[in-house]
This record gives sequence, C-alpha cells and structure tokens, in this order.
Amino acid sequence: MTRQIFLWLFLLTGLAASGQQNFTPLRPPNPSSAVIALRRNGVVSFIIISNLSFNPTVEKSFAGPDVNQGLIFSPNLKGSYNVSNLVALGLEYYGSTGPFFHYYDYQQQEHQLFAATDLNFNPNWEFNAGVGYGFTNSTDKVIVKIILGRRF
Repeated sequence: MTRQIFLWLFLLTGLAASGQQNFTPLRPPNPSSAVIALRRNGVVSFIIISNLSFNPTVEKSFAGPDVNQGLIFSPNLKGSYNVSNLVALGLEYYGSTGPFFHYYDYQQQEHQLFAATDLNFNPNWEFNAGVGYGFTNSTDKVIVKIILGRRF
C-alpha cells in the first residue's frame, strides 16, 4: 500500500441531491463514485462519475498582508470518469469565499472551473493537467495547470 502526503484533507463522498425533483442519487459502487439518475420527460438517463472527491480547505495566513484575516474557506470539488485504465477525464472546481461568517462579495471571491485529465501511467507517479476559467473579477480568466507528482 502506497502512502501519499497531502496538505489538504480529502473527503471522498457520494453525491447527495435529496430534495431535487429531477435528480435521484443511487447507491454508489464505492465511496468515491456516484451513479446519478436524471429523469426528463419520463426518460431516465444514468450518469456515472467514477471518481468524486470533495476537498474543503480552511486557510490561515501567518505573515503578510492577510495575517489579520480570519480563517478562509475554500470549497474544492472534482468529478472524473475513467475513460480507460490510463486516462480519466473530468471537471474540477476551486473556490475561495473569504473569512468565515464575513464572506466576500461574489466578485471578490474566487471561483474557477477546469476541464482536466489524469494519466495513470505508473502507480508511483501522478499526472494531472487542465485548462480552467475564472468566473469572477478576482480570478484569472484563463488558467493552464500541469501537476506531476511522485507518490511515496
């Protein structure tokens, strides 16, 4: 079993969409997967998200201009589908809403959505790349990211 070091706590979860008429969550095959039934005009379609993770972070500056701010909440979410044993395609959302209970106005918050791919070419290495778009004035409009990581 390989160990991975993460600075953030990953919370793997299924999708909870209770109370919405068009979405019915089904029991996922494992804790990091979700099967969603979408009913429209009497026709039921199924969407399988094979990798689903919710990664909320709480951030605190200990130096610099933001040292006097409180804890900053950043919700992060990733959903992907394994196209093959090598490739997974998906969407990633990253956000920063501001200090708890004193959230910034929407245009001062950061909200980014990425189309991303994961390549699983070796169990000891991870590769993730994507192109993202920022939705607010405080976020870069177009972002390109490449992550190459070594698991140990």
